[in-house]
Amino acid sequence: MPTASGQACEQNRMSVAAQWSIRIVWGSLGLLLFLGALPHFRNGWTIDQALPVPSYMIAGRALPPSAYVHAAITLHAANHADGTSHIAGAEAALDSGAPGATQIGELESALTATPASVRGWLLLAQARQAAGDRRGAAQALSEALILAPYDYWVAEKRLLLATQLWSNLDPDSQDAAIRQVRLMWSEPKLHPQLLDFAGSREGAALTDRAFAGDRDDLIAINRLLSAARRQSSETP
Repeated sequence: MPTASGQACEQNRMSVAAQWSIRIVWGSLGLLLFLGALPHFRNGWTIDQALPVPSYMIAGRALPPSAYVHAAITLHAANHADGTSHIAGAEAALDSGAPGATQIGELESALTATPASVRGWLLLAQARQAAGDRRGAAQALSEALILAPYDYWVAEKRLLLATQLWSNLDPDSQDAAIRQVRLMWSEPKLHPQLLDFAGSREGAALTDRAFAGDRDDLIAINRLLSAARRQSSETP
């Protein structure tokens, strides 16, 4: 029969083994959590390295070409599941002067991960147009017009591209572009963009179309446009 001291030793060994088993389990869980978090940590670090370029692009503030080049290279290394960062990287590359055709694949891949990005669809439309693919550009622009019709940041850019691709846009997309023109008038914050747009030949034609049944609004827009032109000519 085992003695009392032998039983105590055996229980002690079992206790130590159990403690080590628990430590191994917790250590393994900790390692798994670390490995799972590592890509997110690296992705956050990558995005931080690209700042402030993404924020400046959204705000429409210009930066030196070297800043766009650095941001494009940095954001290209972001997690492939982070479509927003890759869209920003493609935009930085385009702003640096890279040919639009070189960014089509990057944007298509990024939009697979982030299909609701209006900015991504607009950039893809611009890249495809630059590559001579008007039909593909119109399809991408249609997505940008329909996804977020009240997105202030890209209102003028969408409309300028719409005037260039008008014959390739389907009727629903043309109607969405017309509504975008009317939005720029109903929202005072967008008046400067509307005046820039309406001041161009293509923009003037679309503005006339958008307000064909609202003579008073069209007169008011033309008055503002005339006043802006006078002020511009009088400014030394």
